[in-house]
Amino acid sequence: MSVMAIAGPDLAWFIQPSRDRVEAWEYSTTKAQLMARSANPDPVSREYFDEMIASYKTLGWRITDFGGFASEGDHGQVTPIHFLLNGIRSSIRRRGGSSELQSAITALEPALFLLLVAPVSVQKELDRWWADCHVGANHYGFNMGPLIDISGKPTLIMTYSSFKFPGTSWLDLFRPYRADTLGASCSCQELELDMEAYSRVKPTLERELQAAVNQNIVELSI
Repeated sequence: MSVMAIAGPDLAWFIQPSRDRVEAWEYSTTKAQLMARSANPDPVSREYFDEMIASYKTLGWRITDFGGFASEGDHGQVTPIHFLLNGIRSSIRRRGGSSELQSAITALEPALFLLLVAPVSVQKELDRWWADCHVGANHYGFNMGPLIDISGKPTLIMTYSSFKFPGTSWLDLFRPYRADTLGASCSCQELELDMEAYSRVKPTLERELQAAVNQNIVELSI
């Protein structure tokens, strides 16, 4: 399982999470995904997203911020990828979060546009990813959950965005649309990991995950 980290010479406040925190994120995320699949096996459905949030709350995470907005009523031009990242920036601004983190999220946008000139092998992977994200005619949902460590606090930002636009490829995420025709909505949940609370559920969590692994081994052996 990978961890998305944003780092740079001017971001000394941003450090890669320690191994024990990464492990806590990996274990709790695996459990949350298992629970989410029981609610809806489609990993880009709203039910899947909501169940993951609910599961995290039982595994030592607490919600520190939440909110959302939609593109209706805005007549300006906007790309879906900009709308998605703006959902995260909005969450950070609303709680008075650091300008450095806002800048780091903003810096992601031009970096993501480099995907347009990525090697063919990378673009083929994105084609497969897009196919998995499609949940209906002109309706796409995305989950985003990077683990970041700010001021010693492991933080997870979960964003669910849906779009209703004539998208046939991931490339359409980078094309401008009139915002009021984009049919976009975005909701953000910011969670903070309480390592003390996690340590209390860790033994049970490890047993449950091991049982799930053993069950999968049995099923694969049949």
